[in-house]
Amino acid sequence: SLACFSIVRGEDATGYAFVKNQELLVKKKATVASNFGPGRVRSNIILGHTRLATYGDPTLDKNAHPFI
Repeated sequence: SLACFSIVRGEDATGYAFVKNQELLVKKKATVASNFGPGRVRSNIILGHTRLATYGDPTLDKNAHPFI
């Protein structure tokens, strides 16, 4: 995935937000991008983000980005 190219910027958490059937869905997990994938996503809008923890517990999924 494209998020794998961002691992250098953040390896504590990975997340995706996308629109499906006019609903905003968020999938995120406290893991590196290469260990996480939402599966096949079909959407016109997809936002991906990786996180390097500077504040907050990096092992909690709730601290993973994106925040919505």
